[in-house]
Amino acid sequence: MMLGVGIPSFSVIHMTRPKEHANLSPPGTGSGKVIPAIGVILAISLLFAPVSAHPPSNIVLSYNQSSQQLEVTITHVVRDTSTHFINSVNITRNGSPLLSESYTSQPSTATFTYYYPVPGKAGDTFEVTAACNLYGSLSETIILKEGTATSIKGGLPVLWPFHMAILVFGVICLGIAVFFARSRSVRKGWFQVHFLLTNLGVASLVTGIGMGVVMVALSGGPHLRVSHAVVGVTGLSLALTGLVLGYEKKHTQKYKLLIRNLHRGIGWVMLLIMTAAIASGIFLLGLW
Repeated sequence: MMLGVGIPSFSVIHMTRPKEHANLSPPGTGSGKVIPAIGVILAISLLFAPVSAHPPSNIVLSYNQSSQQLEVTITHVVRDTSTHFINSVNITRNGSPLLSESYTSQPSTATFTYYYPVPGKAGDTFEVTAACNLYGSLSETIILKEGTATSIKGGLPVLWPFHMAILVFGVICLGIAVFFARSRSVRKGWFQVHFLLTNLGVASLVTGIGMGVVMVALSGGPHLRVSHAVVGVTGLSLALTGLVLGYEKKHTQKYKLLIRNLHRGIGWVMLLIMTAAIASGIFLLGLW
């Protein structure tokens, strides 16, 4: 009798221990939910950052040698021309200050032209700097040529449609990759699709952001001058980190649960931040 009672008693104790150990796993798996939650907060804060404060996106210069007049066409997309506008235009000739104009608004919500009577001759170099009253400036240079009435040099290269399209494509690929990973238990071959789309998506982000770097470099402006650029670079860094963690998870057994949760969490955060980057770019262009 004593032995019969003792055995059930021991069995109950033995069966409850795995249950206790099983309760130790939620903190590890919970991190996969905490990281995306933090990402939501971060992405929302980045999305509502002052993306509306931005420098002009383009300046085109033209000089009429017969009338000695410099034509300055500025693109600065805004919603309210009385609160967000180009507040100053500074002109130098051959490196020396020539003219400075201040403004309390701008003529239109997108592209407008100012005319300045400034003397010049073949070989002279004019540099025009237009500054936003809220944030940033853009400079453009024109060199007068012999025997021509007009010399034109464009500003920011019109590459932004390709820049945006490639980034959107990359985010879509990564979003589908996350979907396949989430539904892995019911989809055969999910890992191959996840692997392919992840690599394609990250490669697209690298290409798109690299194109953005080229645009800024060609325009002569400083890098990371607006929050849109900072958000984009942050998203790319997370995408590369998540890719490395994915490879590491596949080839290691040590800390595999932690690496898996970080890989998943960073993937969600990256998607949110890259979405915020695209949205801020749309705001920057005045398309939204």
